[in-house]
Amino acid sequence: MFAKLYCDILFSSVWEKSKDTRLLWVTFLAMADQDGVVRASLPGLARAANLTLEETKVALIPLMAPDPESKSQKEEGRRITRIPDGFLVVNYVDYRNRKTAAERREETRKRVAEHRKRVCPVAHVTKPVTHVTKCNPSEAEAEAEAETESPLPPLSNKGDSKTDIGSETDPQSTATEAVAVDGPPFREIMIEWNKTAQANKLPTVNHLNEKRMMAIRARWRDVTWRENWKKALEVIPKSPFLLGDNGRGWRANFVFFLRPDSVDSILEGTYEQVPQKTEIERMMEEVMRRSQKRLATQEEPTA
Repeated sequence: MFAKLYCDILFSSVWEKSKDTRLLWVTFLAMADQDGVVRASLPGLARAANLTLEETKVALIPLMAPDPESKSQKEEGRRITRIPDGFLVVNYVDYRNRKTAAERREETRKRVAEHRKRVCPVAHVTKPVTHVTKCNPSEAEAEAEAETESPLPPLSNKGDSKTDIGSETDPQSTATEAVAVDGPPFREIMIEWNKTAQANKLPTVNHLNEKRMMAIRARWRDVTWRENWKKALEVIPKSPFLLGDNGRGWRANFVFFLRPDSVDSILEGTYEQVPQKTEIERMMEEVMRRSQKRLATQEEPTA
């Protein structure tokens, strides 16, 4: 048997426990069957973890106790529970079924390939002319969705480069390119945002990670966004709300800019309205008003 060991464990609350508790936790993961069941007695666990029986009993306490800091609150954050024939790793099945990035990419590849078979028939080739049957535009949408889970290409000022699939011509790929939208200019979008951000003391972007590039791809499929994102950047400096004058000190950032409706909202003037005062600001104004009124009363000359 083997267990999937994710790097998330290094950032979980269990990694703040003692060395013996961490060792016992990894031992549980290694001994668990496909359902997360560990059929072992305490002495057996002690031998497997290379701990004394007393060390095992002490190390087991945090694993069986509720943990309010645990990312999963199943069983109140407990990681281990007792069952009649041993122990149960509470979240084992959930982590076992979690798909890796490679598994998700493979599923996407198969789904897109199946979509191509249904929508884009094989090209009919005659010499000396090659006739390529064009795909339905929905294929371009399927390709674009697949890109969000596939490995990302290097950044380019001219947008995404086409994938080289070999020296021979792939008629299905040719048909897809005929209807697909050109890739987004990742660097240009980042540079233009940083110009606006630096001029208005907003958070700048140091690099485009996978999540940000996925968001840009999604926005780029929207014609309205493609045509108006630069106009929205020009409007941002005119909005005090987006620059932090909103009672909370919040300022617009790159993640906000890449949300589906942000560009539309900016251009529609949603953030140009006068910011609402917070409850504390209203209370302070009321206190000042009463103080000024009381001082004015005290300064009135007596008859």
